[in-house]
Amino acid sequence: MNALLRRVRKLSLAFPYDPVAELDRLLQTDEDWLALYEEGFRRGEYKNEPEFPEALQRYRDAMTTATTWRGEPFEPPDNFMPTEPLRDRQIAWRKGKFYDAVGNAFAWLGTYLHRVTDKKPPILRREFEELAAWFTANEAVLKARMTIEESQVVLQRHRFNILQGWYDSRMNETIEGLRILRKRFADVGEPTPSVV
Repeated sequence: MNALLRRVRKLSLAFPYDPVAELDRLLQTDEDWLALYEEGFRRGEYKNEPEFPEALQRYRDAMTTATTWRGEPFEPPDNFMPTEPLRDRQIAWRKGKFYDAVGNAFAWLGTYLHRVTDKKPPILRREFEELAAWFTANEAVLKARMTIEESQVVLQRHRFNILQGWYDSRMNETIEGLRILRKRFADVGEPTPSVV
C-alpha cells in the first residue's frame, strides 16, 4: 500500500492539477465566456445587478458585428480550416487578433463578475452619471482642498476614468473612488440630478 501511495504522490507532483489552467483551457472563446455568463444569469448570480442584461446583450451584439481594424470578420471564413470543428477554427482564426467591440463588451461584463464575486454593491448608470456630474461641477473646489500631489493623482485619474464612460472596464474602481471622494468632501456641492 505504501508503494502505491508513494507512486500516486509522485504522479501528482509530476502532473499537478492546476484549476486556473483548466479554466483557461475551457474558456478559450468568447462563445465559452458568453455561455458562462448566461448560465450565471439563469442561476440568479446577477440578480442584484439590474443592468446586467444590457451588458450581456451588448456582448452578444458585439460578437455578431465585430471586425478587426483591417476588416477581418469575427467568425472564420468557410474556407479557413474547413475540416476542423468550429471551436478549433474560431480559436485559430482569432488568435493574435483584437476585436475592439468584443473586447470592450467583455471587459464591461467583467466589472459585473468582479462585483458579484467580491460581494460588492451593484453600480447603476444613474449613480455613475450623478457622481460624474458632482465631480465635474466641483473639481476646482476639490483641487483647492487637496495637496498638490494628491490632486494631481486623484483628480486626474477620476477625470480620465469619467471620460472613458459607463462601459469602461475600470468602472468598479471609478465608482468606488468617487464614492469615497464624495463622502470625504460631503460639504462640497450637491450632485446634479441625472436626466432620466
